Amino acid sequence: MFITKEKLANLKKKYPQLTEAQLVDILKDAVKVSEDEVGKISEDISALFESDADRSEAAADVYNYQQLIQKGEAIRLENEFGTETEVEKKSLFLETLGDIGVSESYFIPKIPLLTIAYGYTRGNFESNKVLLNPFPGDKIAPKKIPLYVNKVETEGILFEFDRKRIIDWLISNNIIKKPSSSSEDYRSWFLNNIKTHDITTFTGAGSDL
Repeated sequence: MFITKEKLANLKKKYPQLTEAQLVDILKDAVKVSEDEVGKISEDISALFESDADRSEAAADVYNYQQLIQKGEAIRLENEFGTETEVEKKSLFLETLGDIGVSESYFIPKIPLLTIAYGYTRGNFESNKVLLNPFPGDKIAPKKIPLYVNKVETEGILFEFDRKRIIDWLISNNIIKKPSSSSEDYRSWFLNNIKTHDITTFTGAGSDL
């Protein structure tokens, strides 16, 4: 973990009476709590996994998802239909989401977004042809690539899809064989077969889909 000057400065604003050493201890404790929570999640889902490595990665993803919902102050979109005149709109909204396989929908007003730029491109926008040029070093470190970082807070909409609906589609198109019918078996299939680290910004959907 990196304890940056920015993190210390933000914490100092919140607790001006504390020394820098005390603030550092708070940050270290926060990381320890995160590690403990990920460890607990890993134990909870251990029975669903075929590989310990996959389980550790999934536990971290589950923890990040939970933090996004909790700290992002997520609001269920269906709860935004508050008046009696909006009952019909709410019914149509939920029906439409159900038709496309969405089981939960949230508005998240606080999403931290970190942008890091380390180079630039010229002349082509196709990911398999583009050439990434690193930023040139400065006078202090001419052989190192400078990184430009910008942190902002934004908002977003999060859709959670029905696992059964997705698996039923894969089965009907002869892509996979049918797992057992329990919800835990559906969850286990996703945890063992969907590798989020293989999906990147530059990965296309594929021409056969």
